[in-house]
Amino acid sequence: MSSSSAGTVATLPELERVAGHVHAALRLSMQAQALTMPGGPPEEAAWATDRAAEASEEAGAALALLGRLGVRPAVVPAQSEPIPLRQMNTPDVRALLELLRQAVPIAERVDKARGRVVSPTFPLGDGETAGFDLAETLQNIVLRLEGEAFGPADLRQAGRE
Repeated sequence: MSSSSAGTVATLPELERVAGHVHAALRLSMQAQALTMPGGPPEEAAWATDRAAEASEEAGAALALLGRLGVRPAVVPAQSEPIPLRQMNTPDVRALLELLRQAVPIAERVDKARGRVVSPTFPLGDGETAGFDLAETLQNIVLRLEGEAFGPADLRQAGRE
């Protein structure tokens, strides 16, 4: 892999160090996020803050290593045109949403088998999952699609009352 400015080639050990820091940052940030969910045990807040700080340090270390290799942050392109409303709630969107809803409990079982779930005593709110890896990712997509297709959850709830 050549760098963007110096034309150097990164060695596999250098890339492995970067990957190690990135992996650690992701793991720690997921732990911190799970521990700071609304309604979580207050005694875990300090632990979550420590995990978040460690995640930031790991991400900084990865960026520093990449910088030493000559890699510079990419320019993020501007967002493309918004999706027209008529394309937000289509039969395919609703079919995808249904499949993802069915996949969330399966992903939660996978997360549980991998030890990636919150404590059984951790209170979960509506739309939250105990799995903080695959299940959480899928559930976030479900929530996004529901919001896009049917509008904000609080407005949908208000209409049912």
